[in-house]
Amino acid sequence: MILGSLRAGGPDGTLVVISRDRRRFALPTHGPRTMREAMDSWGAAAGDLAATFAALDDPAVGSLTDSATFASPLPRTYHWAEGSCYLQHMERIRASRGEALPTDHVHRPIVYQTGGDEHLPPLGEIPLPDPEWELDLEATIVVLTGPVPRGTDEHEADRAIRLVGLTNDLTFRQLLVAERRRGTGTYLSKPGRAFAPYLATPDTLATCGRAPASTPARRARSTARPSAPHGRTAMSPSTSRRSSRT
Repeated sequence: MILGSLRAGGPDGTLVVISRDRRRFALPTHGPRTMREAMDSWGAAAGDLAATFAALDDPAVGSLTDSATFASPLPRTYHWAEGSCYLQHMERIRASRGEALPTDHVHRPIVYQTGGDEHLPPLGEIPLPDPEWELDLEATIVVLTGPVPRGTDEHEADRAIRLVGLTNDLTFRQLLVAERRRGTGTYLSKPGRAFAPYLATPDTLATCGRAPASTPARRARSTARPSAPHGRTAMSPSTSRRSSRT
């Protein structure tokens, strides 16, 4: 199934189910009213959401997505973890700062926690308070997971993935350099990320194919320069993972 969140409805938006062709949406008939509620009650909610998704195969069901204003699919999350797995990117970024990657980075990805309290909507402005901060735009794959206990292996972690989407991971590069030198970690250097409007379950993602040619691509707009495609990382109300970067 494919899910999204309307901007209306409070800080967590309003959960909606999206049709397979991404042209229509419908409110769940009952159950969770926000994406966070859906994540917290996934075992009970997934069946009802899947039924609404199946009902949207009827072209007479639902409202047009073009008429709606979407928020980030998950406007806020309890936990966001980033795992840097794109080695060429990591090597170049570290080299630009005069730093070397850890010797075991090929086998042990760098993972760190960062903010998830405010995610930017798919067509929102990306703020750049000072051009000297050097805003970096980075396409990222994001996954929302259920609980992932400490010590979970890669096969068990895969089974915890509930939804997959795209985000534009943002970094103020000059602030990042300063924070790393102070040893304080990423805080000021990592603003909220911009998201594509929808998240899909892995089984649906595998069968979706390309969007129809008439379906406009939704992109975030940056006040600094045109935004890269939404894309890269991972998060979840319970736990998160990401792929690529740092």
